[in-house]
Amino acid sequence: MTSAINLQNGCWSARWGNWVVGLRSRGDTWDAKVWRWPPDTALSNRVEIESREQFKTSDEAASWVCDVMISDGAKVFVLDAPPGFALKYALEFRLAPELID
Repeated sequence: MTSAINLQNGCWSARWGNWVVGLRSRGDTWDAKVWRWPPDTALSNRVEIESREQFKTSDEAASWVCDVMISDGAKVFVLDAPPGFALKYALEFRLAPELID
């Protein structure tokens, strides 16, 4: 699993239910976007919820993205999760240059 803590420079995406996260490195900073995109629907059904630029690390960007998703209704339930477990630890990032404009 590729978590936000160990992302290399590039474009990355992760999906959680109806949400898609996009992270892109821009030199020394990271940009982040969150979309609502119901599964099994066309790309044209994707709606941007929020975006922000110039995070210092991919981990910082992922934390912000998760806050946005949670405020938009995303939830995570993990039986026997260790203390401090959060949504960002459940996101699995993949290379995805097509997601961020």
